Amino acid sequence: MRLLCLAAGSSAFLAGPMIDVSSARRSAAWERTARSTMARIGAAQIAYKASDAGVYGTLDQLPGDLLARHELPEADRDGVMEIQGSLFKANACGDGITIVGWPVDHGRTGMAAWVLQLPGSGLMGTRNAARRYSGRDHSPAADAAEPWPERAGYGRDGQRWSAISGS
Repeated sequence: MRLLCLAAGSSAFLAGPMIDVSSARRSAAWERTARSTMARIGAAQIAYKASDAGVYGTLDQLPGDLLARHELPEADRDGVMEIQGSLFKANACGDGITIVGWPVDHGRTGMAAWVLQLPGSGLMGTRNAARRYSGRDHSPAADAAEPWPERAGYGRDGQRWSAISGS
């Protein structure tokens, strides 16, 4: 904890702990954007499946006009979208799809990671305390948030996952 020491005339006094409010607000804003983006990707996936495609698609398979309607950029050649400090990708699994989101740089562009399964149980999130998910090479696996039978509240990746309300 840093303390701010201010000089008042010839004597100094402690003003109390400094709290980096701007960092906390920035992180909260990134996380709101990431949750909103996950919802828009989910809506685009549902629309894609309802179209002639009949199946969910990876992010690089979604047509540009569909992405534009949901205010999403096109994915790169690896099927990854980068939006305001977060990365997103979709993994097809059976008749469904799992969409994952995680920070570009843990701590600098957010901390939490997200998993949305379609059709499925809604949006799941982890605080990503182990800093496991950060950068292009370290994304959550499609089954990361699936319950770990031996440890209630934890996913298969060993981190605590919980349902995100309003998703």
